Amino acid sequence: MAAILTSRSLTIALQFVAFGTLAARLGPSRLGVYAFGLSFATLFTLATDIGLRAMMTRESAQRPEQEAAIVPNVVYVRMILAPLAYGLMAAILLTVPYTASQRRAGLIAGLILLAQPIESFQATLEIHLKMRWSAMADVVESILGFIGILVLVHRHAPVESFVWLYVAVNALNMVAVASAAALVTHYRWRPEPATWLTLIRKGVPLGIAAVFMSLYYRLDMAILSVVHRGNAVGQYGAGYRFFEVFAVVASTLMLVLAPVLARSISDDRSVALRRYQRALHLMMLLAAPVAIGGVLTATRLVPALPGFHHYHGAGVTLALLAPGAAAISLTLVVHAMLIGAHGQRRLVITAAMCLVVNLALNFGLILPYSYVGAALATTLTEILVLVLSARAVTAIIGPGFRLSRVVRALRASVVLTIALVLTSTLHPFAQVAIGVVAYAVALIPTRSLQWTDLGGMLSHQGMRAQIDTVAPARWPDGTRIVLADTPLGVYRQLQGCNECFITGPVPGWVAPVARLARCARVVDVTGRRRRGLRRLFLDPAP
Repeated sequence: MAAILTSRSLTIALQFVAFGTLAARLGPSRLGVYAFGLSFATLFTLATDIGLRAMMTRESAQRPEQEAAIVPNVVYVRMILAPLAYGLMAAILLTVPYTASQRRAGLIAGLILLAQPIESFQATLEIHLKMRWSAMADVVESILGFIGILVLVHRHAPVESFVWLYVAVNALNMVAVASAAALVTHYRWRPEPATWLTLIRKGVPLGIAAVFMSLYYRLDMAILSVVHRGNAVGQYGAGYRFFEVFAVVASTLMLVLAPVLARSISDDRSVALRRYQRALHLMMLLAAPVAIGGVLTATRLVPALPGFHHYHGAGVTLALLAPGAAAISLTLVVHAMLIGAHGQRRLVITAAMCLVVNLALNFGLILPYSYVGAALATTLTEILVLVLSARAVTAIIGPGFRLSRVVRALRASVVLTIALVLTSTLHPFAQVAIGVVAYAVALIPTRSLQWTDLGGMLSHQGMRAQIDTVAPARWPDGTRIVLADTPLGVYRQLQGCNECFITGPVPGWVAPVARLARCARVVDVTGRRRRGLRRLFLDPAP
C-alpha cells in the first residue's frame, strides 16, 4: 500500500499538470470530444471481461494452486471477447447520431479494448502483494504521457493525436505489468478449452453486475453528449476527470485489500468481518474529507487552477460529484467483500436496480439542468449503490458499518469542516492547504485514527510475546520472552507473534517496533497511561 500510494501521488501530480496543459490547449469544446472518446470506450471495457477478472482474483486468492492455469486461460477467453467488444462499440458509435469528431475519438480510444486481455496478468501481482512492479509501471506511464502531451501541445496537434497517445501509454503499461507477473508465477500456458465454459459460467454473474455498474457510471456522458453538446460536455468532462482521480486512488488501494478480503472468507468469517470493518473505517478516513472538501472548495478551486480559468462549470460539477466520489470509495470495499463471499447474485440485483434508478435520474435531470443534472444523478446513484450493497454484505457476514465507528471516523472531519468554513474568504489554495493540515493534525487527538484501525489486516495468528528489560523467573507455556535490547533485535524476536504484552519499563520505541513486526495486539500492562502517540501504537489494557 505504501508503494501504491507513493506512485499514485507522483502519477496524480504528473497527470494533473498534463491535464491542465491539455485543457488549456483544447478548450471546453474540444476537451469534450476527448473526454467523450475515452468515456465511451470505457463503457465497453467490461465486454472484454464479463466478470472473468474479478472471478480469477477471487479463485486464485482462495485456491492458490490453480492460479498458474486460471490466469492464462482467462487471458485466452478475453482475447476472443476483445474484438467482439470493439465491433459492438463501433456499431453503436456509428449508429447513434454523434458528431464526426466524437466518432473518430471513440474509434481510436476503443483500440485499448484489444489490449485489455493482457491486463489480466496484474491479478498475479495483486494476489502475491507484489504491487511495486505495477506502481512503477504507473509512474513510467504518467511520465511518458506527460512528455507526449507537452510535445503534442507544442506541435498544435488535433484532438485525435491526444487520444492516440492515451491508447499507446496504457497499452505499454499493460505489457510491462504482464512481463513482471511472468517473473512472479510460472504459468501453465497450455490452452484448456474444456475449462473456458466453466470460467465463463462463474464469471458471467459478476460480468452482468459490472456491465450494469459501468452503464450507470458512464451513461451520463453519453446522454449529455447527445442532449447538450459542446461546452457543456467539456465542463462536465473536466470536472468528471477530477472525480475519476479519486476513484482511481481508492480502486488502487483495493488492489491490495481485495485478495486479502477474499482469502479471509476461506480462512475464517469472523476474521473476514473484522478486516472488512477496518477496511471500511480506513476508507472512510480517506473519503469523508474528499466529500466535505469537494463540496466546500471545488467551485472556487477548479477555476483557480492553471489552465482552468474557463472551467467554472467544472468546479460546480466537482462540488456535486464529491459526495459521490466518497460513496464510490466505500462501495469498492463493500463490493470486494461481497464478491469474496460469493454474493454475486445479490450484486447483480443491486446493480440492476441502481441502473434503472440512474436512467430515470439522467433523463429527468440532464435535459433541464445539463451537466449539473448529470452530476446530481451520478452522486445520488452512487449513494444508493453503497446503501444496497452494504445491506447485501450484512446479510452474508455481518454489518460493516457500526454507528460508533462511523461517529469516531467523522470526528476529524468536523474539525476539517470548521477550518474550511472559517477560511472561506482566503484564496482557495490557502483554504485547501489549511484544511489538509487541520485534518491531519486532528486525526489522532480526536481518535479518528488508532492503531487498531491499522493493525490486524495482515497480522500473524501465532503465539503471545512478553517484552521486558529482565527475563522473568517463570512464564506461561506458549509465551515468547523478548528482551528490549535493540529495535532490530526486538523486531526479529517478535516475528510470528500475534499478541505482545509489555510488562516492564521498556523504551518508547518498543510499541512501534511491535506493530512493524505485525503483532495484532500490543498492550502495556504496567499501568502507564496511553498519552500522545502511545494511543496510536498501544491497545487498551484488559
